[in-house]
Amino acid sequence: MNQTPVIVIHGGAWAIPDDLAEASVEGVIRAAKTGYATLLDGGSAVDAVENAVKVLEDEPAFDAGTGSVLNSNGEVEMDAVIMDGKTLSAGGTDHVLLVGNGANQFAEEIGMERVQTEELVTEEGRKEYEHFLKFKTTVNVLFRNRDNSGHDTVGTVAMDKNGNVAFGTSTGGITAKRPGRVGDSPIIGSGGYADNVSGAVSTTGHGESIMKVCLARHVTYLMEQGMSAQEASEKAL
Repeated sequence: MNQTPVIVIHGGAWAIPDDLAEASVEGVIRAAKTGYATLLDGGSAVDAVENAVKVLEDEPAFDAGTGSVLNSNGEVEMDAVIMDGKTLSAGGTDHVLLVGNGANQFAEEIGMERVQTEELVTEEGRKEYEHFLKFKTTVNVLFRNRDNSGHDTVGTVAMDKNGNVAFGTSTGGITAKRPGRVGDSPIIGSGGYADNVSGAVSTTGHGESIMKVCLARHVTYLMEQGMSAQEASEKAL
């Protein structure tokens, strides 16, 4: 096959405050250019997704990597996932999902550099943490007032020259969440899905709701029934 490569980027489902608007737009543009360059050079959809998400994770305007938020213990707990639509391979190991100390151990085994919390959390992130901790708001209250809170999950979908698709989603979590909370982002079929038969999806928003309906897989299922990506997305929502 010789398909025209495609990449789509999102920086979260939220009302972007004025002070982050420019950085958010520029971050998405940089990520799109980086991922698209990978595809034009003959790279796979998985490579393009990985390279694009790295750019988004390095931009503090987004809640992923640098820019992650603090849980109720004042710690950073990040979630991420990547999936190959050709093979349905997902995650970074033979296991699809690693969490907690096991994930930290795996990171050390492959030589990932350890960073301190201070290197990941912005001053705005700390202020948001103090606010939500003070008023003991929950995840539901946080999302009902999304226009007053910080920043959000990032995601990418891509198709390479061979027609293979992939997706990646990454998040720094929800401010003042309970330690150990895993959202929709790393869950296959919820935070995203990729299958050459139908397409690729990366979601963002209220994780607890997204997980309950396996939103990403539902979108691709509807596409398999003949709906366009737009129709399937609207119907699934």
